[in-house]
Amino acid sequence: MAIKKDILRYDQSGAPICRFTIPNQTGDYVELTNLGCKVSGIHIHKLDGFMENIAAASGCTLWSGSLGSCLSDKVWEIAEESDNSVLLTFEFPAGENSFHVDLRLGLQVTWVNLDRLIVDYFITPKDNSLIDFETNLDIANSSRAFYLRSFCPVVLRNSGEKCDVQGTEYRELDFVPLHDADRFIHFDEEIKPMVELSDKDSALRISVYSTLPMIRTASLPDTLSIICSEDSSMELHAGETLANRMIFGFDYIEDVNPDDTEPSPFTFFL
Repeated sequence: MAIKKDILRYDQSGAPICRFTIPNQTGDYVELTNLGCKVSGIHIHKLDGFMENIAAASGCTLWSGSLGSCLSDKVWEIAEESDNSVLLTFEFPAGENSFHVDLRLGLQVTWVNLDRLIVDYFITPKDNSLIDFETNLDIANSSRAFYLRSFCPVVLRNSGEKCDVQGTEYRELDFVPLHDADRFIHFDEEIKPMVELSDKDSALRISVYSTLPMIRTASLPDTLSIICSEDSSMELHAGETLANRMIFGFDYIEDVNPDDTEPSPFTFFL
């Protein structure tokens, strides 16, 4: 199945504002717009066969933190399209961003079978700079009660205390009620399981994998934000590219003990 591109309108400079519909082999699909670099829909089949959009009603802003707040109204250049991915780029002038340095940004969204969303991020400064980097995904949350289990070895409490996960309520991969104040840390630079979210009533599972070391959640009445970040500012030299990857897995799982198996970030390749 091929990507569908719709031109919604043009901005004042004449650049097209587009919506991409990226399907997989099961007919599930994501929608991506180059305005603000947002995922505007994640449409997947539920257990009853009906399709549901689990993205937040306002869409999913994929950048968070100080960069995200500056990018929400920017029109990105469409650099490349393939059968299941879109690469967007943006030249961010020093005078318009909080780092006061020219930045070249890239983001590639790939949607594969088994409803895995892969997001690759690229940041290249023109001059030496300290970069704070956060990713984001917003999920509709109005009728859900998510529980979380962590695959990270360290829990950072709101007080600043770092705890071995085995000395916390998250030990033995137990699902516990979502607690936004906790942050989870795993310093392995490879792609790795970070957390899994589960809503029992809908049977929705969201698994999160990342090359980044830290993950947290932020809950609003209608939206759950999943935020990954570096644990501190990154020093980048002129022309050096910071690259990171996020993988989100979406599943509806019924009558399975959530403690049975540990997910693998490479399952979608099988």
